[in-house]
Amino acid sequence: MRLDYAAVAPEATKALAGVNAALLRAGLDKRLRDLLFLRVSQINGCSYCVDEHARDLRQAGESNERLDGLAGWRESPYFTEPEKAALEWAEVLTHVDITHAPDAAYEPIVISSWPDRPNETNKWRPALGNAPRTTKSTGTPPESPGRVPFQSSLYVGEPR
Repeated sequence: MRLDYAAVAPEATKALAGVNAALLRAGLDKRLRDLLFLRVSQINGCSYCVDEHARDLRQAGESNERLDGLAGWRESPYFTEPEKAALEWAEVLTHVDITHAPDAAYEPIVISSWPDRPNETNKWRPALGNAPRTTKSTGTPPESPGRVPFQSSLYVGEPR
């Protein structure tokens, strides 16, 4: 069994949950946020998170074509330019150790999404970087029939 962050570091866990709650209040579209979280979870290989975010997106009415095409979003006809810019930035931030978050990756998202609020995307960074890695580090598998769902205070979303 891996470390239970909520039991060992409840204050830190609560702070990370606050980051996600702040994202919700910041005005980032929930469907886009979940799409970004799903893509980052795919990259990080977190099966719990992939299952969680794909389920949220399906419940919100996201099409199977878009979910199936997410891994190849650059070549997919199912994503808008602003979504592609957001996905690019999410991937750049996920691989920041390699990409160093260049301006060339940041500028398209500002232009396509928030030309009047250029720092809007930086509000995502803590959640994109921390929540998937934290959940993966707990060793939490996706939910399965008859299994008690993982209760993480790191993911603060709308009630199910």
